[in-house]
Amino acid sequence: MQCTLTINKKSKQVDVLKMYMYKQSKVIETIDKNNRYFYLVFYHNQYINGAKATKIKLGSHIHRALTHGITTESNHPFVKEVLNRDTYPCIKFNQLYTKLQQHYPPKETALILSFFDSFTSPDAIQKLLKKTFYSYRRNGKLRKAFQVLNILNQMDPADTFALDMIGKMEFQNERTIYQSLDSLEQRDPIHFESVCFNQLENPEILTKLIGFYDNNNRALDAAILRTFILKKQFNQSAWDGLLAYLAKHDTETQIYSFLELNQTSPHPTIKKELVSKLLGSSYHNEAVAFFIEHEYIPTTNETTQLIDHLNKVDSQKLIHYFHQSKKKIKQLHHLIPKKQIEQIIVPFVKAFLSTYSLGEVQEWIVKTKIEDEQYLIEKNLNNIALLENDPDQQYKLGELYLSLGQLDKAIECFKWEIELDPNNLKSMKAVIDLLKQSGDFSEAKNYEDLLIQTQKYG
Repeated sequence: MQCTLTINKKSKQVDVLKMYMYKQSKVIETIDKNNRYFYLVFYHNQYINGAKATKIKLGSHIHRALTHGITTESNHPFVKEVLNRDTYPCIKFNQLYTKLQQHYPPKETALILSFFDSFTSPDAIQKLLKKTFYSYRRNGKLRKAFQVLNILNQMDPADTFALDMIGKMEFQNERTIYQSLDSLEQRDPIHFESVCFNQLENPEILTKLIGFYDNNNRALDAAILRTFILKKQFNQSAWDGLLAYLAKHDTETQIYSFLELNQTSPHPTIKKELVSKLLGSSYHNEAVAFFIEHEYIPTTNETTQLIDHLNKVDSQKLIHYFHQSKKKIKQLHHLIPKKQIEQIIVPFVKAFLSTYSLGEVQEWIVKTKIEDEQYLIEKNLNNIALLENDPDQQYKLGELYLSLGQLDKAIECFKWEIELDPNNLKSMKAVIDLLKQSGDFSEAKNYEDLLIQTQKYG
């Protein structure tokens, strides 16, 4: 996945590597063609600014996001949901400060700027936070002043100014309120989220944080947190919430989310939903890949749907599974009717014939079986083997190749038949029809002219 940055009015394409959700921010890590890293920073889902990083300061917001944030891979639909604009301007920090002041109150402005402490001069953010603190305190807004102190403390737990001021008598009532998470959620949502995020291993805290996101219309954040929970261990409440969120999104988003969950934390409930979505979708490659790569045995109805996907999948996808598919199909012999087994085999054989020799494909079929039985398609392959070098049977050989979807080989057979019998109108018509199907209208026209001449003069 790529996105476009604008730096000094010049555009730059970068590859997206990962997204990190950390407290009130999301940090998207990108890299350009010269292996230079750029970080795009969001406040909730709102893009704020981007910056080039030659190195990341230890203990900075970006560093904590990369080490303690919830990671989402670059091709996940959640990342696409955040990266929803054409370009991402990267501006200087004095410009950013002015811009933020126009859209956010002082406390949030200071908080957002603290996300960029890896890219600013030493103590610049601390000075701004202290300035904001003094402004609130001077105007008698002790609650907001105390909230700013806690932002400073979260940013730098060793900052003596913040620690000393938090302990002052004038903030005694605030300190009491901050001892309870329930009261803190209403009193200081920013600090509530920060405290909860520092305890993601605590199930009770996770429940509170999800409820906080739900109550504040932060649906994406709640979905990312629910996914984080489900990757560690299946949780019915988290699953129900994620399903409700994904139900409002397209099938691709749902399938990708379920695939990722199934890979990291397989669970029967997740697998069942994934199979239902895959088989009921038009994502043929993904459905077939899941069937081959996972220990999953489809039901009778699911097998019917799977066969439909196999007949529509990219043939290169099937060729990729030449070896892996043998074991999977062999497993199905005890569980589904022979007729369905052959319907599964046919698309593989048609795909394999374009890459593998006739003998290799015949051997592949033998290794998918558990007993001495013969399929109709296997009989056709045996007949092809018998007729391949018989010049008197080229038309029949062409028909056999055509029944297996091998247009190029069928065309060659019919052409050979015409060379042996220049008056064979049936072969000419077959060649014309197949050349048109393959898109070679120029050669088809030549054979049409030949057909007309032959019909006219014999």
